[in-house]
Amino acid sequence: SCPGASWAWNEARQAMIVTASRDHRPGEQIFISYGIRSNPLLFRAYGFTLPPMEEPSWTFVLQGGKRPQELFEAMLPARLRQTSIHLDSAKLQESLVEALNGAAEHGADPCSFLQQLCKICLAELEADGSLQKPLDALRRRRAKNAKSCAWWEEAEALPSLQQEDGKTGARAFWPTSCFRVKMSEYLCLTAYLESTRLFAGEINEAECLAGAAAVRSLLQDAFDELRKHGRFCCRTAPAVDPASAERA
Repeated sequence: SCPGASWAWNEARQAMIVTASRDHRPGEQIFISYGIRSNPLLFRAYGFTLPPMEEPSWTFVLQGGKRPQELFEAMLPARLRQTSIHLDSAKLQESLVEALNGAAEHGADPCSFLQQLCKICLAELEADGSLQKPLDALRRRRAKNAKSCAWWEEAEALPSLQQEDGKTGARAFWPTSCFRVKMSEYLCLTAYLESTRLFAGEINEAECLAGAAAVRSLLQDAFDELRKHGRFCCRTAPAVDPASAERA
């Protein structure tokens, strides 16, 4: 359902205020929007996920035990070796901008740093036994259309990927949510890896995921600025790439 109310923190009242944006009938349920968020962020904050064809972007957050410390120590200055890095397919997050600038400052190749980071994190997801079916589905899909992310269209017959109603719903909720979160992370990492490979001349644009075209363009400019000047800055607002709407 479309949201019928908005919500915002009111500093003066020290409360979260929900304000109706239209008239409601007595007893009608009021819906709010949780914002434009990927499945990893929705699941972490609110405990639910969207069907992958409705997910507005993909996200991977590197923090805590996920951090490849050897890579960080080799390619980042000391002040950034415990940092968390947030990757999003819709925009460049400030934590990544800081890390890439830090790599250049440390005398490392920022593009190589990001490429190695993505490969390490992708390898962990590819080793996850629970992801083999959706990953196989993604490979089949991309063999037909390299720009497509629509793994779910190749996996419709797999009951383990579908949430169900009735008595099986509760049992299906957790594994389905995990599939969705992990596949969002995988697609995000793949999009960033492809951006580094595109800059290195290893692949062309036609081989890259359509859903990350906007952030890929920003990264090409960022890598170019880093190569020329050793630093870059980026000010962007979240936006859904028009190509991502196709999800074909």
